[in-house]
Amino acid sequence: MLVLVCWGGSKLYGEWQERHALRRAAAFLSGGDVKAAALSARRAFQLNPHSLEAVRMLATIQEVAAVPTALDWRRMAVQMAPGSAADKIALASCALKFAEIPIAAKTLAEVGEGDKTVAYHAAAGQLAEAQNKLQEAREHWARAAQLAPGEKEYEMRLATVKLRLPDPADREMARATLQELRKVSGQRTAATRALIADGANRRSSQVVLKLAQELKDYPEASFQDALLYLDILKQLRHPDYTSYLTEIETKAAANANDLALLIAWMNKNKLSALALNYTNGLDAKILNVWPVPLTIAESYSNLSDWAGLEALAKAHPWEGFEFLRHAYLARAFREQGQSVAAEREWTAAKKEASGQAKLVSALVRTVIEWRWVDEAADLLWTLTKDPAQKEEALSSLYRYYSEAGDTGGLFRTLLRLVEIMPQDLSLQNNMAQLGLLLGAEPERVRKIAADLHRKEPKNPAFLSTYAFSLYSKGDAAGAVEAMAALPQEKLREPAYAAYYGVFLAAAGETEKAWVYLQLGSGVKLLPEEKALLEKAQSKIAAPAAE
Repeated sequence: MLVLVCWGGSKLYGEWQERHALRRAAAFLSGGDVKAAALSARRAFQLNPHSLEAVRMLATIQEVAAVPTALDWRRMAVQMAPGSAADKIALASCALKFAEIPIAAKTLAEVGEGDKTVAYHAAAGQLAEAQNKLQEAREHWARAAQLAPGEKEYEMRLATVKLRLPDPADREMARATLQELRKVSGQRTAATRALIADGANRRSSQVVLKLAQELKDYPEASFQDALLYLDILKQLRHPDYTSYLTEIETKAAANANDLALLIAWMNKNKLSALALNYTNGLDAKILNVWPVPLTIAESYSNLSDWAGLEALAKAHPWEGFEFLRHAYLARAFREQGQSVAAEREWTAAKKEASGQAKLVSALVRTVIEWRWVDEAADLLWTLTKDPAQKEEALSSLYRYYSEAGDTGGLFRTLLRLVEIMPQDLSLQNNMAQLGLLLGAEPERVRKIAADLHRKEPKNPAFLSTYAFSLYSKGDAAGAVEAMAALPQEKLREPAYAAYYGVFLAAAGETEKAWVYLQLGSGVKLLPEEKALLEKAQSKIAAPAAE
């Protein structure tokens, strides 16, 4: 009995410790001490790894700190409580904060009709805006405002959406709402920014200037608001531009984040030489605080000062961002013709980022800006192994191979896309078509083409692929007969006309084939498609030459 009492007491004490750690975490977080809050929440999780509240607290803390791993904690919460709509909505909201649109869309789609709370409509409104579905966004924000009539933020979000709608009455009503919200503490900065954007769209320069000046003088205004005012002064060639730039340079020198924003603004406005001259007079300590080194690296890159970039990237470690330092060194060496050193640094960049999808994604975005397309494709294939990133990575690969005209790469990408989206018939059709072009997995892709045609016999894309499968087996007459089921206006569209011309030429209908081959000659084709067209044209040209 004593053993049982002691064990029970120990368990209760452990539960008390967990609750105490969570209370401390909440208190620290409300007081703005994110680091202490994280330590307390971690302690609670260590005491009980099955604690849903500890997982939720850790997710909240990392969201406040803008740490992407917050998504992992939100996912864990959903796994621990799969029936909790609140956790799903929280995951979707978190995904939106980190621009993970596919995750947000998929998660919100799993929320049942009866669980569509205010938080759901707020998240759905943000998602619809991110997808540029403005009418849908309007509906969600209107519903959120209706469910929470005292919440001014929802009124503000609804008004900002209305400003982008085509109806002048909607826009006028939105402006009136935003003017009222400028009187509300906590909403006036957002409302003023929205009115500035609206004024810019209407080219009301004096209205924009006045609003921007008021905005940057609000006590709660951000440094970005000051930059917005600076940007407007520059665009208007206002006489106060130079003096305000000097003022803002002095202000930015005391804060690394503000300094990085200012240098990035200078880079964007083709003032990189001025940015470097400005930073040369600053304290070396602040220049080494992230993300300042990255913005200075961009300044050197913009000026093609590769020796300067090399010196910068060699000077100090970029704590937590060594993968980018190695990447910039690789670029500096490559631009200076030092291929061995460039390859060494690029390998180091990939190694530093490996196993961390967020870092790999950042590296992809960086090299795409440099037009390092082969390196970007290599990294994207790495991302296809990450469950949260694979769909977006494969979509990016599809665009890349399409632009490059790489049929093999497209086919390889489609094979993976079909694996993860087996219900998408259009993807299956594209895969079958490319497989036929390449002669890859012929039996499989012919079966897919036949199955799709049977499911949707009037679908022009499916019918065309089915006809191509007949042609690839040597049945040119069957291909012509199948294509003839399409309406004349569809057959004369370049993409279909090119294939129809090829089939006609193979069936011996040379005069008719020539018409369709001419119609299809202007369309963008893959190398294998061009070869098919040229072969068909040569068959027609030979009799004419005689």
